Amino acid sequence: MEDRAEQYFKEGFDFFQHGNYTQALASCDKAIVINPNFAKAWNGRGSALATLGKHSEALASFDKAIAIDPDFAKAWNNHGLGLYNLGRYTEAVASYDKAIAIKSNYDEAWNNRGVALGELGRHADALDSYCKAIVINPNDAMEWNNHGWALSNLGRHAEALDSYDKAIAINPNYPVAWINRRNTLRVLGRHPEQVIADEAPSGDSGDSRQIPLEVKAAVWERDGGKCVICGSTQQLEYDHNIPFSRGGSNTMNNIRILCIKCNRSKHAKIE
Repeated sequence: MEDRAEQYFKEGFDFFQHGNYTQALASCDKAIVINPNFAKAWNGRGSALATLGKHSEALASFDKAIAIDPDFAKAWNNHGLGLYNLGRYTEAVASYDKAIAIKSNYDEAWNNRGVALGELGRHADALDSYCKAIVINPNDAMEWNNHGWALSNLGRHAEALDSYDKAIAINPNYPVAWINRRNTLRVLGRHPEQVIADEAPSGDSGDSRQIPLEVKAAVWERDGGKCVICGSTQQLEYDHNIPFSRGGSNTMNNIRILCIKCNRSKHAKIE
């Protein structure tokens, strides 16, 4: 029976990895029916619920996981995320602290702690958390971006720019870092559009279908980082409104954000 519970959990994990969150939830539920004290399955259930936007139910599942295994660092981190999603930032920090007390080199928990502290206006403390995160994992673009954001909130814009540059060096296709970089250039009195055009390795040689990074950043900002058809924030893609194969350009006016489902349903038709 224990083996069967583990199999359902692994099945749920695979579903989650492929974006099938409802099926992931169902598989974790099956594992829990077999073994109600399966902390990993409760944690997986909470992760699926959180991704589906059911944050109160997700938090209850994370509560179950840490009640079963109080030394489950990942569950404490996810518990913090659940609290954060409900706007309970002080409690979220306490949960991240629990995760870090169990696993001191948990860069994700340090990063998430910084995000919650930022929501509380504690930007110096947030910066300290991000510093710890990037010392542990210097190759995480999001953590460098958040490090820059904390510096920006402290008025340290030149240093923030350096952090955004590091984020972009790690992941050149990170729209948020490009947006933050552009805004920081404005604050510093520089001309961000020209600087980005000069510096960004856009790969757009006139007949290339690759969208320039500065266009991606502007489109992401305009569309709010979500599918313009259904509003999803999951599995997003940049789409040519007029298909490239039919002469569509790589300009901002012809690019939009779609989720995979909406993009696949569009095919190559001009709407």
